[in-house]
Amino acid sequence: ENEDLEILESRSIVVRKLKALPIEAVIRGYLIGSGWKDYQAAGEVCGMSLQSGLQQAQKLPRPIFTPATKAGVGEHDENIDFEKTVKLIGHDLAEQVRYVSLKIYSEAAEYARKRNIIIADTKFEFGYVSEIDGTEKLIYIDEVGTPDSSRIWDGPAFRDGKVENSKEGFRQLLIKNVPDSDVLLNKDRMDERFKLAEGYKLPVDVMMNVSDTYTGIASKIIGKEIVIPEDPRAEVIELLDKEYGLIVK
Repeated sequence: ENEDLEILESRSIVVRKLKALPIEAVIRGYLIGSGWKDYQAAGEVCGMSLQSGLQQAQKLPRPIFTPATKAGVGEHDENIDFEKTVKLIGHDLAEQVRYVSLKIYSEAAEYARKRNIIIADTKFEFGYVSEIDGTEKLIYIDEVGTPDSSRIWDGPAFRDGKVENSKEGFRQLLIKNVPDSDVLLNKDRMDERFKLAEGYKLPVDVMMNVSDTYTGIASKIIGKEIVIPEDPRAEVIELLDKEYGLIVK
């Protein structure tokens, strides 16, 4: 029994089952992505009218809450207005999610700004867990402020007119490096996408370009350089061997 505990120590976590809210809480500080497309089409984003004359990637007067439905695999996310959000989760909860999301974004964006990093937009997710006494508690779930959930721009590059040094840039690299880009863009072709992923390898220079982008941004945020080892795989194997004895020789 003690041996089992020793094996699990430092490499296990305690998890709790939860019920996720059926929305993604998207906060936009800049007009980009689907928000820009909606603005071009109707002058509004998620039912909120914005002033005329805004340009792509322009900073908004204040961050805005632009929720979306949380679609399953193969389905399409849909930008929705606050009224539809209320219908999905109730008025009080919708207000709470909006307030908390705006607060988290504002604090994260300010922290990043002081380090010459721009968080253009991001998405948050929330869910309920059951406490021991049977009550339900709303908690934050999923990653926070990562390149996958956010558009993160380098401040100086943005001021020079470059806005694609982010996950959008990675998307474009992917699109340019596959035979049929529609497979990556069309969620009705998920079976083909899975098949493509099974045997497809990104060029090393593409992967290193993305790695350099985000390690550079991360280094600025934490205030010290992140050094990528020459052979990350060998380093992981060595750690698993020396620290945990998990490598069979």
